[in-house]
Amino acid sequence: MKNQVTLIPKPTHGSEQWLMLRHRDEFGRCVLGASDAPALMEASPFTSRADLFHNKRTRPKITETTAAMQVGNILESALVSELGRRLGVEMTTPNTMYRKDRFTVTLDAVGVSADSPAVIGEVKTTRRHRISDKSDIPADYLWQCWAQMLVLDRPVYLIVLDRDLSISHFEIDRNEQALETLANESEKFCHAVDYEDESYLASLIDQMSADQIAEIVKPQPKTVQI
Repeated sequence: MKNQVTLIPKPTHGSEQWLMLRHRDEFGRCVLGASDAPALMEASPFTSRADLFHNKRTRPKITETTAAMQVGNILESALVSELGRRLGVEMTTPNTMYRKDRFTVTLDAVGVSADSPAVIGEVKTTRRHRISDKSDIPADYLWQCWAQMLVLDRPVYLIVLDRDLSISHFEIDRNEQALETLANESEKFCHAVDYEDESYLASLIDQMSADQIAEIVKPQPKTVQI
């Protein structure tokens, strides 16, 4: 029997409560957000798997909103409406988070209803990329969309305002191998976080800063013989 999706009321985006829901489940187990999927799969230009491991082993911190994030927040509702217009479906941003297995995801948009979305919308604004066809979609965007697909098993549509101020939208192709890999790697990674797996840490530690290592490596007590 497949695990069911749990619906969770969404706290204020970016708040400590929101961060904690993407950090641990109700049993205290490690969980990931969809935006963590690129780092997990070594596809993020900003965050390594080692960074993600450090983040999940330490308490989440509220970060300041960057200029790029502010632009994205301002434009998001307009792009959600535009995606709905293009698809001929009413799209809304749900006040719900969706949890299944090792993922707890927040969605930019859903079509039909928040409780039972028929389609998922992912919104991106970027000054890094020019996106005119599917081959231009960066790997980190794909992994994030596949994480959403893994949780809800629904079609995912991406709408992008790119660096040329061009708006394009695409249905993300379902990739069974990617979904299976994501499920397996998320379970393996989160199990290592939950049980403080030292061998898993050892495979990542060379990619960590001294400060990161100091936060998660426990000093071993030494005995002194007199």
